[in-house]
Amino acid sequence: MAEVNPPCISCGREVRPKQHAVSCDACEGWQHRLCNTGMVQDWSVFRRTVRTNNDVEGWHNRLNTMARHGGVPFYKLVLQLRQEAEVVDVAVRSADLERESNRVYTALEKRIQKAWDEYMEGAWTTSHFLRAISSCYSPSVNTE
Repeated sequence: MAEVNPPCISCGREVRPKQHAVSCDACEGWQHRLCNTGMVQDWSVFRRTVRTNNDVEGWHNRLNTMARHGGVPFYKLVLQLRQEAEVVDVAVRSADLERESNRVYTALEKRIQKAWDEYMEGAWTTSHFLRAISSCYSPSVNTE
């Protein structure tokens, strides 16, 4: 008689022995490791503004400014990082996580989002959408 594998408590598909799965202590059910964790959805950057190296460099610059110079001794760095963690904790609790951005880039993001909306609604063809996006980043080029 073939062994019946238990179903995943999130997706309902069977949990096979060689798959990475976790068991629930409360209900003794099994769950695939990535089911219902939100992890896979977080990997997608579809229609999201992607942070760049400039964001990281800005954070490093701010940290160096707070420390008043580069090459900070380790224990002073630890204190600065702790203060930064407290600021981040307060920002997270108050939901004040908005990114400061230049007006030019804010307008650019709005144009891109509008183009995406038009395309996703079916109002624009793929060619029209790609032309609209390319015009956001480069000067107009006549392809006729």
